[in-house]
Amino acid sequence: MSKNCWQMTPGEMASSLRTDLQSGLKDAEARKRLEEYGENRLETKSRLSPWKLFFSGFADFMVLVLLGAVVISVALGEWHDAVTILAIVFLNSILGFIQEYRAERSLEALRELSAPQAHVIRGGKALTIPAWQVVPGDLIRVAPGDRIPADLRLVEVTGLEADESPLTGESIPVPKSKEAINRPQLELGDRKNILFAGTTVTRGRATGVVVASGMSTELGKIAGMLASSEAGSTPLQQRLDHLGKILVGICVGICVLVGMIGLARGEDFRLMFLSAVSLAVAAIPEGLPAIVTIALALGVQRMIKRSVIIRRLPAVETLGCATVICSDKTGTLTQNQMMVTTCYLSGEEIEVSGHGYNPSGQFIWRGKEIKPTAKDSGFPDAQGLEMLLAAGFYCNNSDLGLELKTKQWRLTGDPTEGALLALGLKAGLKKGVVQRLAEIDFTSERKRMSVLVEEEGNRLLYIKGAADLVLALSTKIQWAGKVIPLQNRERHKLNQVMDVMARRSLRILALAYRPLAPGTDQLREEDEQGLVFLGVVGIKDPVRLGVKEAISQCHQAGIRTAMITGDFPATARAIGQELGIIRRDGMVLTGAELDALPADELTRIISKVDIFARVNPYHKLKIVKALKAQGEVVAMTGDGVNDAPAVKEADIGIAMGISGTDVTKEASAMVITDDNFASIVAAIEEGRG
Repeated sequence: MSKNCWQMTPGEMASSLRTDLQSGLKDAEARKRLEEYGENRLETKSRLSPWKLFFSGFADFMVLVLLGAVVISVALGEWHDAVTILAIVFLNSILGFIQEYRAERSLEALRELSAPQAHVIRGGKALTIPAWQVVPGDLIRVAPGDRIPADLRLVEVTGLEADESPLTGESIPVPKSKEAINRPQLELGDRKNILFAGTTVTRGRATGVVVASGMSTELGKIAGMLASSEAGSTPLQQRLDHLGKILVGICVGICVLVGMIGLARGEDFRLMFLSAVSLAVAAIPEGLPAIVTIALALGVQRMIKRSVIIRRLPAVETLGCATVICSDKTGTLTQNQMMVTTCYLSGEEIEVSGHGYNPSGQFIWRGKEIKPTAKDSGFPDAQGLEMLLAAGFYCNNSDLGLELKTKQWRLTGDPTEGALLALGLKAGLKKGVVQRLAEIDFTSERKRMSVLVEEEGNRLLYIKGAADLVLALSTKIQWAGKVIPLQNRERHKLNQVMDVMARRSLRILALAYRPLAPGTDQLREEDEQGLVFLGVVGIKDPVRLGVKEAISQCHQAGIRTAMITGDFPATARAIGQELGIIRRDGMVLTGAELDALPADELTRIISKVDIFARVNPYHKLKIVKALKAQGEVVAMTGDGVNDAPAVKEADIGIAMGISGTDVTKEASAMVITDDNFASIVAAIEEGRG
């Protein structure tokens, strides 16, 4: 292709892939392409047999020295020593085998993300086929809940949104369109006309043409990086290897020296040889590997009490040596749960406290708590506040439920709607009180959603959507308990407030309503005119409790924290400033800027970069390698599939236990059971202790 697939129009794409946008590929052509491109699967690398994997542990230098000591002990008739040393060698090999066998499972976990089936159009017929039979040029239909079988260029779209968190790490569903994007370089999160293999449709329907399958997909590229990245030896392993070589040198030197002194005194050669060898065997600390293993195992037990599970024993000591922690933003530094933190109406700002989707929190106005739904709310425009909350609460298709096992509130539906639902529950609103009669869906083109409800005998249209759009559709405003005309003065003031909220990296939604005639039971887009503007809410993914203090502790201990995220630079910078990650001379580097930097320039400046924004899985791997090249001992945290290659490459890979995917857990050296950055700092304390 002369252009990238996102730069092409649907017609150009069809021509390039020799397919038909109405009838798809013919069966004969599909079979031919299956032979040409291969099956739509992630490749499996040839795995070592369990026996080969077990005996590969005997290649370690210190183990070879101990095996040599076993041979010499047997030759000298010291069977007791030989059996003891051999038992220690086998114990270490068994531990190593378990660790390596677990690591081999990371690619298997990645393959589980592949879709089992695909809905294709071939020869004008709609068919459901095994996903491994999908080929480039196939026409695929997708609907809510579908897992995407291959990378698709969209050609027809109706209100489509997709969860791309496996690839980008960002939890908010991404609106999609079919329009060409005429930019030659584009990060994954900006390719709005592409659906990626392994992601999931959350809303809407679409048809797309397969542009990449198998290992050529973005998911396949992650599999390739995961297979090629190697977990290097830890600082402790390097020091033990060095110690082993020194000990061998000393022992050989002692053997030669004792033998030469004995021969010089006229002693028997055979006697002196046996004496020198016996001395050398005695000097080898055969108990050292066992002592190290026991010490690390005790550290593992202590870390379990601090919400840390160690998957590879040397990781205990490596943690104590860490000089840089590369942390994913979403779900590690933040809660990965959208929450309304600010409401603005009637010229007043209300702060909202709480934790993610947990429906408990306070409404604070001018420094004091107010009760939005109480008879005496304490707010001057009580009616306007209650209607604003109701608009977000009823114009909503999400649901929240308490998970009994984890005691965590879980969302079913869109994260933004989940934030509005939790806001209403905090205020005391209840579902089922108001009857919903009709709805006009949200789409990426409309950028708004409307519902018709019956409340106390009145028919009301509630609407939520993009602030500028809802404001443009409004002709009146709820202000200080009254409905007044929406003049330019109020519009200007609202735009100023929204600009300030945007600079705080808040996602802004506007809410409005319109009374409709009694008996109205249908909604039309024409009804979304002449609205009464209620106000705006600011939504964000709040930082986790204790993270700011933990980062401060890291700085005091000489450990630098770098944020690596797929989010936009402005949002990442705002979170970084809130947490104290950005230093005075700290830099923010985007994925596009990272691509443009020569390798030597990246190595030169990487120690000055505190935030990496709009990065993809390849960038994360590149960052970790560059830091290691600088002599840093790198800890890398992650939860999504996109983090797995970098997690595996780091000196110590850290996966999240609650939100982490199986892929990342299998690639990691340790797992944080509470998903909290503060637990990593506690584990470092143990590693240093």
